[in-house]
Amino acid sequence: MDKEIVLIVVVLFACIIIFLHHYYIHRFDDKKTNIEKWFQWEDVNNHETVIIGLLGFALGLIIFYLLK
Repeated sequence: MDKEIVLIVVVLFACIIIFLHHYYIHRFDDKKTNIEKWFQWEDVNNHETVIIGLLGFALGLIIFYLLK
């Protein structure tokens, strides 16, 4: 298996884990909508920034792998 594929899988897995972690923390918060329990735009300075960065990194890897 190519190292690029392994890296893409690891990065996407990390994004999923961070999303699940965010929902787990906010699942009982009645002040947040269901979408805000998964992702909050006003809190982008925290783990949301990491998710956006990792998704961009994964997308770049996918494009690089497809053009290779």
